[in-house]
Amino acid sequence: MNRPITAAAYADRYAPAKDLRLQLPEVGDQLMEQLYALSATPSVEACDQASTDLAGAQTAVRKLREALIGEGAASGR
Repeated sequence: MNRPITAAAYADRYAPAKDLRLQLPEVGDQLMEQLYALSATPSVEACDQASTDLAGAQTAVRKLREALIGEGAASGR
């Protein structure tokens, strides 16, 4: 099943770190499913979608980092 990651899976720009953190497993599960499907039935379109969704996941991690810094948790505690 090759489904794109929904916008709801990505955090709002100013969401609390806890909200961002709790969304990461869903993003990871969706990416894993998408990459397995891509390996089983590769196509240019599926590669493009996976690339876009991976960039979105990277953005979600960066937003979490920014939220942690904003909340004074730069040490990760």
